[in-house]
Amino acid sequence: MKHLAWILPWVLGLAAASPAGAQERPEVTVSFELAVPRWVSFFDRDQPELEKRAAEALAQWLNKEFRFASYKPGSAGTRHLKLRLGVAPEAEGRQRKETQLRLELVGQNPPQAVTWQFRPENTYSAPTSGIEPFVKEIEFRLGAMDKQLLVKQLLSKIPIADRADLWKDPVGWVIPYRKAELCMDFKSLLRVESQLQTGAGVAPREFLAQASTDFQPPNVSAATEPMRGRLFTEVASTHLHFAELGAAKPGAVAIRAIYVVEYLPLEPCVAPVPPAAVSFREGPP
Repeated sequence: MKHLAWILPWVLGLAAASPAGAQERPEVTVSFELAVPRWVSFFDRDQPELEKRAAEALAQWLNKEFRFASYKPGSAGTRHLKLRLGVAPEAEGRQRKETQLRLELVGQNPPQAVTWQFRPENTYSAPTSGIEPFVKEIEFRLGAMDKQLLVKQLLSKIPIADRADLWKDPVGWVIPYRKAELCMDFKSLLRVESQLQTGAGVAPREFLAQASTDFQPPNVSAATEPMRGRLFTEVASTHLHFAELGAAKPGAVAIRAIYVVEYLPLEPCVAPVPPAAVSFREGPP
């Protein structure tokens, strides 16, 4: 019993690493399409294997760079990113053609995509090696993508959560993740779509909130304990509906979706240790 005083707070802290109501990161499928006729002919029957390997490389790269979602190869699901390697539209009728990579979030209306150069026109006729070197070249060119543009144009359309807890001091949202679970650093910007009960009825409201701290209120209650350690996102006092949100009762605000607008990766990103991986012995061995 003499160790109970320090064991219990430690256990509660570990439990907060995976709080009740925590949400899974959204799952996004990714695929690759080779659409340069010259290279389609070259790979011939190996094209399906090339496209499979390239999709795996794309998923691996996205999981490293944008860890607020989970990416896997495939074409099913409501959230799907398709990477297409084709000829630049303005170069279609030319003998030497620039080739481009085009990443699109399928199903958006109007369509949203990020496009950047794969090879310049003076290397269009250069020899093309087998699958392994070609996939390595695709991996290398992924690094030339404008990452912030990718977040703004595509990933900001993928909701990461459909709930959050309103907090009043300061005004903001406690989202259902710890920063290490999203690998998201402070000053990242999130967009919160909500519905607010007003004197005229339920009105849609959209807020921009900046990730500002780990939620650690000085006074712990049964209601706030499960939220401890989660990421707190603060709404600027200059926001159009700031006063309205600050005066609202928590039950009068309903969350529709939360999106990442600007992403600052957390480096190094170390996920919290799950309680099952910890020994609860009373003292050193």
